[in-house]
Amino acid sequence: MRAHMYIFLGTILALFLLVLPTIPIWSSDIFQVDAKEVTKADHLVINEVFYGDDDANKWWIELYNPSDSVYHAEGIDIWFSSIYGPQEVKTGDIKAYEFIILCASRENFTSIWKTDARIFQIQFGQRYDAIRISTLLTENKVERTLDKVPESGKFSNIEKGHSWARYRGAYSMDNFTNDFYDEPSPTPGYENHRAKYNKENPADVWIYGMGTATVLVIAIAVIYRFKKRR
Repeated sequence: MRAHMYIFLGTILALFLLVLPTIPIWSSDIFQVDAKEVTKADHLVINEVFYGDDDANKWWIELYNPSDSVYHAEGIDIWFSSIYGPQEVKTGDIKAYEFIILCASRENFTSIWKTDARIFQIQFGQRYDAIRISTLLTENKVERTLDKVPESGKFSNIEKGHSWARYRGAYSMDNFTNDFYDEPSPTPGYENHRAKYNKENPADVWIYGMGTATVLVIAIAVIYRFKKRR
């Protein structure tokens, strides 16, 4: 009887692996919350925001160039929803996959966080202000918004020591709710911990597909054992 069970389970697993490439990606959403398609970007993004302290001198913002090319600019403008007008940050060219830190106090930041990223000191507005970054297009002197978070209103309250971090691979400008998460262990100057599931990546398809297969096999085994006892 046990041999028949193993043959049965093996057959189910083999059939599942055969049809795995045709299974819709949504079947693996149970393994990762909000598993969406990766959004490619050709612009700078606001990658992480730290408002997680009552002391405004400890606030910081992380910018990131997620593209594979250098972002050529003398600098960028940063806007806070409670401050009229922008502040110019003379960043110069920003390399591909480079992180940049904008902080309220360089001294406070470097005493708490260790990073090789370039650091610029700026003036913050009120806590939980929305943030926008823009640049002036040299060819026609028109301002171009690069990113804004959140797209409306302000940031929600967050626990002390936490940050709002962008999922790796989620680089759209108009979906803060889906693209950011509450990060208990901020990573200024480094990749964020969580990533969006990419349905175009064969490795992701295989990993999540195997997870689904494992759950199915376990469920079948449990059902089989239950029926056998009855």
